[in-house]
Amino acid sequence: MRLGEKLLHLRKSKGLSQERLSAEITVSRQAISKWELGESTPDVENIIQLSRIFDVTTDFLLDDELSVPGTKIRKDETESDIVRAMLERELHDSDNLASKMYNSQSKRSSATMLLLNFSGILLIVVLICLYYFFFK
Repeated sequence: MRLGEKLLHLRKSKGLSQERLSAEITVSRQAISKWELGESTPDVENIIQLSRIFDVTTDFLLDDELSVPGTKIRKDETESDIVRAMLERELHDSDNLASKMYNSQSKRSSATMLLLNFSGILLIVVLICLYYFFFK
């Protein structure tokens, strides 16, 4: 099993997003993505940090002959199938994040509208009081 596949599996098994993992080892989310896709390889310092985060040895991460226990790749599964599955999982994660951000923004917008409505009512009450005390 290649390094990228191991990183993806370990990250998912720990419930970490690419953003969260990148924050822990101070690299960009794109760097994590490239490592998982096999487009680049982490430097030695990052390998050491990854081994500590995932509680595995650096040998385990770097040796393609070793695989994550409990993971089996079907013999008929090609590398493109694996990459497609990885991308689909990331897309699903991104959709969930976008949905959470939208819902959070909607809640903030509702709170803002409530505050504006309350402010408007308060202004009307103040104007009525001013009229009553000064013009009557």
